[in-house]
Amino acid sequence: MFGEQYTRDDDFALDLDGPTGRRDLQAILTRLKSLKVVRAEVEDFWGETFDYLLGSPDENHAVGRIPFLHGFPVFVEQLSKSTATDFQLVGLGSHAFSELYPMEVLKLGRKKNFMSNITHFELTASHRDVVQREDWMDEPELGPLRRGDRINILLGCLKNLTSLTIGCRDDYVASSDPHPGDALWLQDILNSQQWPRLRSLTLHTLNFDSGTLHRLLNKHRRIETLVLDKLKHVSSQDWLGLLEHLRRYPALTEASITVLRDLHAHHARLSSIISDYDVAPQTQAWVDIGAYVVEARPEIVELE
Repeated sequence: MFGEQYTRDDDFALDLDGPTGRRDLQAILTRLKSLKVVRAEVEDFWGETFDYLLGSPDENHAVGRIPFLHGFPVFVEQLSKSTATDFQLVGLGSHAFSELYPMEVLKLGRKKNFMSNITHFELTASHRDVVQREDWMDEPELGPLRRGDRINILLGCLKNLTSLTIGCRDDYVASSDPHPGDALWLQDILNSQQWPRLRSLTLHTLNFDSGTLHRLLNKHRRIETLVLDKLKHVSSQDWLGLLEHLRRYPALTEASITVLRDLHAHHARLSSIISDYDVAPQTQAWVDIGAYVVEARPEIVELE
């Protein structure tokens, strides 16, 4: 069953890369005059099978190689000719990114109006981005989604981007804590990027480096909406410094920033902020303190 499935995927991708496939895909996309959102959802091909002994070494590279080597460049090229403005890549893991070759994207980027129609972009990675080596497995050891060089070039082509979402799927948290290497991946992607029209930024379900976020915000002073959801391994002092920085952010009008309720109990100032905005049921681990950075706290006056 596994072999039959990936063979069909490979055949489809190879056909798509031919002249007939390109022409047909362009015809489909250009005739959908009301098309606004394109969502490419890649099934997590490791699934739960990684918890058991994989039967064939070929499974390490079977799924995702041909479709992303041949199919994905054709897809994004033709997407630029559509009316779509919202492009979502969901479920991608490190194996899928490995075939998103920078040179292929650079070639596409030289074409007139490549991805100029895309104003909203979402990248939601799979929770299987980290593959740990086991003594009894003849498996390659993969780093934590170190594919920033791949996706970075594609992001650089989105000159008209106004809204950006980057994170991992919800099942990432269900399977394990975010890997510390996530912060390195985000540094790879975001440290060198600048989108003049960016107004909304969402980062979720990741470890994050506060320095990277500071630099990103300083380059995008017109961000109006900010969502930081379930970011982990950020120290209390870093959170407090970020909150105070955001309170001075000129354009910010809406923010949702979730922090763990009990993690910062030892930090008096941050604990006080969390307490002020803690309206969630006690059964919930996360508290949204976004209002702290966009709303001035009312002054309390004691009356005699």
